[in-house]
Amino acid sequence: PEEVAAHSCFDHVVLGEGEVSFTDLIEALKCGKSEKRIIQGKRPELDSLPFADRDLFDTQEFPFFKDLPLPFVTIISSRGCPYQCTFCQPAEKIVFGAHVRKRTVGHVIAELKLLREKYKFQSLMIHDDCLTADKAWVREFCREYKLNGFTQPWVCQVKANHVCSAPELIGEMKAAGLRAVHIGFESGNQRMLDLMKKGCTAEQNYEAYRILKQFSLEIQGMFIIGLPTETKEEVGDTIRMITSMQLERPVLTFFTPYPGTELYEYCKEKRLLTITD
Repeated sequence: PEEVAAHSCFDHVVLGEGEVSFTDLIEALKCGKSEKRIIQGKRPELDSLPFADRDLFDTQEFPFFKDLPLPFVTIISSRGCPYQCTFCQPAEKIVFGAHVRKRTVGHVIAELKLLREKYKFQSLMIHDDCLTADKAWVREFCREYKLNGFTQPWVCQVKANHVCSAPELIGEMKAAGLRAVHIGFESGNQRMLDLMKKGCTAEQNYEAYRILKQFSLEIQGMFIIGLPTETKEEVGDTIRMITSMQLERPVLTFFTPYPGTELYEYCKEKRLLTITD
């Protein structure tokens, strides 16, 4: 936020979540009031927010997985993440708070009913950082999804250790229409997983892959190389993991140190940053 506020082209900076504070700012400016340049955003009660107005955009969403039928829509049922991955935290906690906040299942189902009625959606992505962190919520969602007559296939993000600890939950999700998953394997090397504070082992990555394949789920596996101190041999462990898995979508990215994250501070301290603006 300091970097953004340093540019005179921005009149105000809203920190964190903006739905409440940004609309308050607009109303204040309309009334001729002066407002602070940097405004701490208020965190809303998620069920109190209106559903996204998709009519504002004259574009259609498209799924990463090519065989998911159109129209395709995406929703978010929570904000925040309970984990400590150093390529992401604490930046996300600064935005959303230290704890995960969930919409109720009933509120999500109400939005899906609206999307079914208005757009006749045929497939769905739930874009939560880690849907399976709250197993009770997922079970309730699966039950209500079926009870309300939804048969559309859906996709979500999962975490390897969750899959390993609760394969029966994956089975319940599959029975409720889960077709594919996004999963951040990140690395095939344990030292790199520890550096990222991923909370998973390389063995759990392999085991999660086997479980997901047992349920015939398509997998987008996400990997990162180029972490600070990573060696060629350690990159090789990740390449071996990718080539050993039959992934429908392997996604290999180069590490980017984002401001506000632990690894950014590490790179800054070690003078590894090549871009500072």
